[in-house]
Amino acid sequence: MQVPGRADSGEDRQSRQRAAKNRSVTAMLAVVVVVFVVCIVPDAAMSVVFGVGYVDERDQVAKGVRELSDALLALSSAVNFVVYCLGSSQFRAALADVLRRRPSTLPRAAQL
Repeated sequence: MQVPGRADSGEDRQSRQRAAKNRSVTAMLAVVVVVFVVCIVPDAAMSVVFGVGYVDERDQVAKGVRELSDALLALSSAVNFVVYCLGSSQFRAALADVLRRRPSTLPRAAQL
């Protein structure tokens, strides 16, 4: 809480920045989990509920649905990449370092 007429202390500012960063990471994780669940459900339903496996598919419709579920699984990974790029400046910096073939500019603790 800020007192009128008193300058914002460095500790308060750091605390707010840390809280904002935590909210951003939480939102990013929530998006990744939701996308994963939405993309995995068709494949899981085909395998578990209907008992249709990859080698059991004799019906063209089942093969088409299996292909669609496989495409959704691949889409999940692609969406994760985009979410990480949009949501994390550390990820963008590390990606830029990798693409430029430079050693990482991130602090050693952040590389773990």
